[in-house]
Amino acid sequence: MILPGAVLLLSLLLHGALLGADLVAAQTVAVQAARVAAVDDDAAVRVAAAQAAGGRPLKVTLQPDDTRRAPGDVVTATVQLRSSAFAAFGATVWCPGRAAMRVEDA
Repeated sequence: MILPGAVLLLSLLLHGALLGADLVAAQTVAVQAARVAAVDDDAAVRVAAAQAAGGRPLKVTLQPDDTRRAPGDVVTATVQLRSSAFAAFGATVWCPGRAAMRVEDA
């Protein structure tokens, strides 16, 4: 009776740690996307974010888009990175990340 409970508890702790790592990864991707958005266009942001995500499914939203950004404006990158923690169970969990940077002169 104790062994199955211990295995279940260990499994829950492991999945919690993996989910935490995915949250940190999503925030890292958001920071990278905001950095690129501060100096380049939206297409370059999507390429950089996809590389930072390591091939995992990803959704990127930028505010404002590249046609309305001017030097000195603040660009915000919002990212949703698909978590790998619960994929074995068939659950889809999206981890959010958000970062903002000031647009630089080109």
